[in-house]
Amino acid sequence: MRIFAQEALACPRERSRTATLAVGCLAAAGASSGVLSSVLFGVSPADPVGIGGAVSLVLGVALAAGIMAARPAMRADPSTTLRYE
Repeated sequence: MRIFAQEALACPRERSRTATLAVGCLAAAGASSGVLSSVLFGVSPADPVGIGGAVSLVLGVALAAGIMAARPAMRADPSTTLRYE
């Protein structure tokens, strides 16, 4: 994962895409905060614990899904897999 991040951020074009994605995510979070505050009781739109918990939950689910998909792929024999394609 560290190597992937280093390669992705080494290229100026990829850094630009990463920055654009981060700004877009922050803008979407800000735009949806009004809707969320009307739906959730007792949670403010700028609640750092709530935002951190939601981000942690999404990252945890994404990490678990990636690991669950990668484990069988790591066990497969590359030559056998390429032969069937």
